[in-house]
Amino acid sequence: MRGGFQASTRQTVLAVLGLFLLGCLPAWAQEDVALIGAWVLDEAALRADVDAVMAEEFADLPVDARLHARDAMQAEVDRIIQTSAGTIQFRADGTATSTGAAGPSEWVWTSTDGVIRLEKKEALVSDVPLLGTIVGDTLYLEPDVAGEPGLPLPLTRKR
Repeated sequence: MRGGFQASTRQTVLAVLGLFLLGCLPAWAQEDVALIGAWVLDEAALRADVDAVMAEEFADLPVDARLHARDAMQAEVDRIIQTSAGTIQFRADGTATSTGAAGPSEWVWTSTDGVIRLEKKEALVSDVPLLGTIVGDTLYLEPDVAGEPGLPLPLTRKR
């Protein structure tokens, strides 16, 4: 025993203090901390999101047209999954590295009021920044293109 506390008591006090300090952080800072680490595309969630959109958007189509639209959308989802497979590693210094079918890419990220902005370090004219939000255990990323809402890509922590 040293200083009146046993080692396990000191660890407990430090853990409680750490949780208290984390709770004192503003919400946007807590989201930044939650972002750090590796993320992967959640294929099942993406397919479920697309199915829900198709059910809503194509409900009034004739059966043949609905089946054709469903097949086209499923092919597009397969393409998205193939090109988006890989990981993205967010670091506390505001940088990120993605690895996937196109090879590695370096990114810079910022967070303002819970909205994450992700930009390629050496972006081409055709590269569009991404916007993201964390909802529960899912990070949703979508292109930052005004007037063209898209289906956000759901990512989950790499396990």
